Amino acid sequence: MAFIPSLFLLFVLLANEVTAQKNHSHIIKLGSRLSPKANSTSWFSASGLFAFGFYQQGNGFAIGIWLIGKPDNTIVWTANRDMPPLSSDSILELNKTGLLLHSENGNQELVTDFSDLAASASMLDSGNFVLYGNNSDVLWQSFDYPTDTILGNQSLFYELVSGMSKSDHSSGHFTLNMQNDGNLVAYPVNSSKWPQDAYWASETSGAMFSQLRLNLEGFLCLWKYGNSFCLVVANSTYLGKNTTIVYRATLDEDGIFRLYEHQIRKNNGSVNQTVVWSSLPSQCDVKGFCGLNSYCSTLNGHAVCQCYPGFLPRKQSNMFLDCKQNYSKDFCETSADKVVPYNVTYLQEEIGRGSSGAVYRGTICGTNRRVAVKKIDKVVDEGEREFQAEIIAIARTHHRNLVQLIGFCIDGSRKLLVYEYMSNGSLSDLLFKAEMRLSWKQRVKIALDVARGILYLHEECEVRIVHCNIKPQNILLDEAWTAKISDFGLARLLNPEHSRTTTGNEVISGYLAPEWQKEASISAKADIYSFGVVLLEIICCRSNIDVNVSSPDEILLSSWVYTCFVRGELNILVADEDVEWKTLERMVKVGLWCVQDNPTLRPSMKNVILMLEGLKDIPIPPSLVLV
Repeated sequence: MAFIPSLFLLFVLLANEVTAQKNHSHIIKLGSRLSPKANSTSWFSASGLFAFGFYQQGNGFAIGIWLIGKPDNTIVWTANRDMPPLSSDSILELNKTGLLLHSENGNQELVTDFSDLAASASMLDSGNFVLYGNNSDVLWQSFDYPTDTILGNQSLFYELVSGMSKSDHSSGHFTLNMQNDGNLVAYPVNSSKWPQDAYWASETSGAMFSQLRLNLEGFLCLWKYGNSFCLVVANSTYLGKNTTIVYRATLDEDGIFRLYEHQIRKNNGSVNQTVVWSSLPSQCDVKGFCGLNSYCSTLNGHAVCQCYPGFLPRKQSNMFLDCKQNYSKDFCETSADKVVPYNVTYLQEEIGRGSSGAVYRGTICGTNRRVAVKKIDKVVDEGEREFQAEIIAIARTHHRNLVQLIGFCIDGSRKLLVYEYMSNGSLSDLLFKAEMRLSWKQRVKIALDVARGILYLHEECEVRIVHCNIKPQNILLDEAWTAKISDFGLARLLNPEHSRTTTGNEVISGYLAPEWQKEASISAKADIYSFGVVLLEIICCRSNIDVNVSSPDEILLSSWVYTCFVRGELNILVADEDVEWKTLERMVKVGLWCVQDNPTLRPSMKNVILMLEGLKDIPIPPSLVLV
């Protein structure tokens, strides 16, 4: 995802500032009209390079601006891009209030929005459509409202949103944001826009850049407010003769941000379009390029979306392929070899084992994508279709702090679940077995990651889920060190003697809430208790129960932490590590509230997050009742 900008600063003459000077030879007067079926369907710029008006989209028309080319025009801006296609009876009129759209049913809608009275308009050679007042002052211009493209002398202050496809210019799946911290970042549209959601960034956070600007010479730069210098993101070196050059930077429908160069021959008007620069080398690097239950692979140099094993396409599409479960055939294959093929997934080695079964590392055949495959040993005997329904419900839970279930397989009594592979292993290994201790900042981030994952399960996902087995072994870290919760939703699938493990290792190591032993009803507050235990372990980098300690008072972690808290000796917990003390105190107090014996005293996960982030006051926790 990293982007390395040019290691120099370019001085750009102030003459390249965005202008909307009035072109008196191509003034559009009040009362002028356009219609898809009239002789006047568009207004042209003075040179004939650009046009504003109606263009064909789907079964109807849209209003926009395009760069005229041979053989195809290039749409660079669309008005009200997400409104339904317009009919051929639509009329666009320039009047004093602006551009007024008359639809076939008699409705009227303003395409432009401003408070003063308009006097005229013009389609400029820059590709900017401008409305003027009586004193030739600019009332409105399309350059202030980019959709997926910026042109020469245009700046981006907020965001671009990709089109849906090359022929459908409504809002698509990706966004490019000029952030307040100076970073230019690309995200999937429906993401939370957290750093881990990004798939490309200029890596200029903190540099205080305020805008992205493309000048007439093809330099795409990040600018600071009030500064005549810019950081070059990309630039063209073409020096053509007998050609007119038009540059545009577009967030394409595949999510890649590209700088284009249009070389227009002066003798015949032919256009040669080339890509000067791309933000990413492959479409498979774009998060969200493929849809639900599909993955991206490269075939003959082209990105292709394919369904995971056991799924079929809902409709044929190269990008954004959505796949549905295929119930009609068995997708598991059997083999006498130790390497067991799972359709196109090959199991290679056991990497873990839990109460629900063993976990193997595997690879999807034909790609280098690694996956983790869990073999479910014993499940509730509800029947194959009921099991599939439960698994599909789990697969529909999508959150950055949950390990994603990407497929499953049923072969009689054998049931396999296929998950994304987490390359940095479990939190348990990192806290208790690693030679180097995780840094304080890493541990704080992991605690918040886990809390946000639990909050999603409890309150935000379509089917509310109580995990019932929150522990460090079920918290995994990906290559970016993002913590993700695994094994969620499996409690209902396991046999009662396996799911309610009141005599198992979880009780012995203290992760299960006291109500498990009392055979009381289990609620989301049971997960809160488990999270509290894990939070204290994250703080101290030691297990909840440890007999290899200097004093018997230290064996049970929660009791020892409370003692240190009461005595004001929190520094002992972190072995004089360099930590942020207010954060440490917040985490300790939250952990002690979470491990209260009485479930009603435990906070909700939403309040846990607010307290951890310092947005909610934390009362002094009461003493612990040890069971």
